[in-house]
Amino acid sequence: LHTKWKCNGIEFGLVPELEALTWGEYIDIDTNLQDWENIHKAMAVLYRPIKNKMDDTYELVEYTANETYHEFMLNVPLNIVMSTLVFFWTLGNELSTILPLYLPRSLY
Repeated sequence: LHTKWKCNGIEFGLVPELEALTWGEYIDIDTNLQDWENIHKAMAVLYRPIKNKMDDTYELVEYTANETYHEFMLNVPLNIVMSTLVFFWTLGNELSTILPLYLPRSLY
């Protein structure tokens, strides 16, 4: 998974805390990550310009549900897109195998 990458002089970073996503961010990612025609929209939510950086820690520009970076994300290198898809696919698989361990038996 690529957490940072640079394109046209702009350094982009992956959202550092997925648990801190807003509901709107989650919906935009979930809706668009499943559709190859709209993958660039999901990437615009997940990867945003880095506004402050110190060593390996960084802060991203705030998310706004507009199309500012949609067109830009059409040019994201394929290895970054694919590694992001594999990351979420792996995360989903792991969570689906672990989740039953935490549910009461009466729920499944």
